[in-house]
Amino acid sequence: AFYLGIGKTIRMKVKKILLLFLLLVASVLILLGCGTTSKNTSPSGENTGSFNITGILSGAMAPSSIVNAAESANYVYAVNTCPEYGSVWRKKVLLNPDGSFEISLTKGDPWILAFIDTNETGAAMIKGIFKAESLDCIAPKAAVIDGKASIGTLNIDVSGNAEISSENYDTFIGNLGMLDAEATMLGQMDDLMLRYINPDMNNNGVLDMDEGTHVNITFWSEFNYGNNLLTANVRAGQPIPTNQTPTFRGVHPQLRVFDDSSKSHLSGLPPKWSLTWTEQGSFVAADMYEATDLSATFVSGNPGHWVSYDGEAVSAKIEFPSHVTKVPEGTYTYRLYNGLVRAPALTFEFTNVKTPADASYPTNFVFPFPVFNVDSSGNITSIDYTWKKYNGTGFVNATSGELEMILGKKSASIKWYEGLNKSCYIMIKPHEQNFPLTGTIPVSAGYKDFDGPTARDNITKLTIAFETRMGMLMNMSID
Repeated sequence: AFYLGIGKTIRMKVKKILLLFLLLVASVLILLGCGTTSKNTSPSGENTGSFNITGILSGAMAPSSIVNAAESANYVYAVNTCPEYGSVWRKKVLLNPDGSFEISLTKGDPWILAFIDTNETGAAMIKGIFKAESLDCIAPKAAVIDGKASIGTLNIDVSGNAEISSENYDTFIGNLGMLDAEATMLGQMDDLMLRYINPDMNNNGVLDMDEGTHVNITFWSEFNYGNNLLTANVRAGQPIPTNQTPTFRGVHPQLRVFDDSSKSHLSGLPPKWSLTWTEQGSFVAADMYEATDLSATFVSGNPGHWVSYDGEAVSAKIEFPSHVTKVPEGTYTYRLYNGLVRAPALTFEFTNVKTPADASYPTNFVFPFPVFNVDSSGNITSIDYTWKKYNGTGFVNATSGELEMILGKKSASIKWYEGLNKSCYIMIKPHEQNFPLTGTIPVSAGYKDFDGPTARDNITKLTIAFETRMGMLMNMSID
């Protein structure tokens, strides 16, 4: 009986220890679950919440006008083209055997979707690209509460479009939190995002996201606005007139290579580089190696170009002259060479590049119009700003929805110069305040490269710039 009592006591203690262990494991799992499911972190590090997209890629036998893509596509591939900082952000999910899928995106970000076959190489991986009428992207608003939407059953047509049905369209954009006018406006501009749809830009048969390849291409767009406005309005503390037309000065595509392996390959900096492209089905040679003359391609003049390394990324930029009002589109193929030799080269191929049609493309873009406030000594104390949208003939008040559609998580800057070398600027981040249309920023919150006050009467140059969520950097100089 004595030994039986001891055995019983030991068994009870073991049970208690086991129970405590199980409770501890459960607690850890709960904590881990909270850490991974209670929030979804965007590329910029913000807790924006998740937005789930469900759908079915049809795999049934289809008429000859339809590609039976579900039998060859094996993944849904998504690209966030507008992270707040750095390179684009990508993810993939495996298609189910019946073609169904569910992919979790982040709110407040624009996403492009493709159905891909990872057994292929380069752009041949792409079997179909999502489309919803004029929309090429899925851009759920940050404030949307119900974080899900179905895009229904998709077929891929002979043009490679996996388009949502017309009867599902209104419900779809409503679930994204967009008004019809906002979706139409975004659809007029978002095709530029498709330049990131190629999942294997270096054409080696491996998804770029799986090997850490990070490259961006941004289109810098330059404008002048007004005549003598610095003297008549800016220095006088008066609002800038809104009834004038921006003067187009040129577009400058810039490649930025972020990943360490590519940067180490280019150790003989500054590297040489080249760019070729196709446009409307015909090949146009434009090898920028050793400043090739492009006068045969364009009416007159040669584009400037440069390459640099800023510690974060290798950059290669071409500057088309202002008379080039239609920048080439199609496929952009960049080749970067180490030092003075041509081989071996790093190659990045951007397919589906669709650039703005002509110099009128500032239409529907927004700019913050500033008024400089001063103290009794004439020194700038703060800047009032109002967001204005260009409608083709002048600037009108923008709406918060338009601001969100165009900027997303991107920022704007107002920069001014005193004399030749002194510069100051402030940053405006509308997404941090639910896209207000007006505001005031103290100059103390800005940045400058000199000490002392900034005098409004001494302003010699003023520029307003922002980057759109489509990947265009808009820069407007006030004359």
